[in-house]
This record gives sequence, structure tokens and C-alpha cells, in this order.
Amino acid sequence: MSQSIQFESFIACSLQEIWDFHTSVEALVVLTPPPTQIKIIGQNLEVRDGALHELSIKKGPIPLVWNARISEVSPATSSAARAGFVDTAEKSPFHYWRHQHEFVVVEGGVLLLDWVQYALPMGKLGNLVAGKFVEKDIISMFEFRHFVTTEALSKA
Repeated sequence: MSQSIQFESFIACSLQEIWDFHTSVEALVVLTPPPTQIKIIGQNLEVRDGALHELSIKKGPIPLVWNARISEVSPATSSAARAGFVDTAEKSPFHYWRHQHEFVVVEGGVLLLDWVQYALPMGKLGNLVAGKFVEKDIISMFEFRHFVTTEALSKA
């Protein structure tokens, strides 16, 4: 049983600026809300089709390995009206995780769109036990990510 959540924010910046920010290794650390700690454990850090990003995520006392495969990469170019990429978890605490990042040029800036599709392990039981907590946690994480992006990139 998968869930889907969408997040949207207007950012007063260029397409290239938001692309560079969201595809940098440093941004991954900045975009992770405390008290969660994230460490990059793999060597492949590029946002390109087929890349595997290997991370260690510590939320509470137990570190978890998260491996995400990058796909559907549409980089920012000077003539592009949109850019984006998808990361799909190959190893994570979720039964299924797919996160689509999209950046769309609009008047005065860029629309930052995140679509997250996920399923918890153990199906209905997993949803019953942890569904509301996990949903609240994901919403909180993406609200933080959008706030940080707005603060870092919006022009006054």
C-alpha cells in the first residue's frame, strides 16, 4: 500500500542556481533536518542517470544505510524551462521509496516540486503501526527542505 505526498514552493532564483544547489553534496547535508545526521559513504556523488548514492542516516541511536539510484535526469540548461531528477531507494527502511525532484521556471523564479511515493514494510500492519508517524516525519522533513532552499536561494 503506497502513499504519495507532494510539496511545492516558489523560490526567487534562477533554474541554474536551484539545480546547482540541489545537486551538490553539501546541500544534502544542509537539507537534512536536525537531529537526523547524514553521511555520504559512497564515492559516486554525481546526479546522472544510473548513479548510485550511498548514505548512512542516523536518526536516533541506530544508523541506517540508504542507497538511492538516480534516474530521469534533466539538467538545467540556459534554454531549459524545467529540470529535475528522480532518486529511487534500492536499500532503505522503506519497502518502496521514489522521490521526484522537479524545478520549473515561472515568472520571477522557479517552482520547486517534490513528489514522494513510499510504502512501509509489512504492508497494512506497517501502516497501522507507523503510518501516521512516518507521514508526519516526511512532511516535516520536506517542509524543512523547502524552507532551507528558500532561505539559501531567494533573492531579496
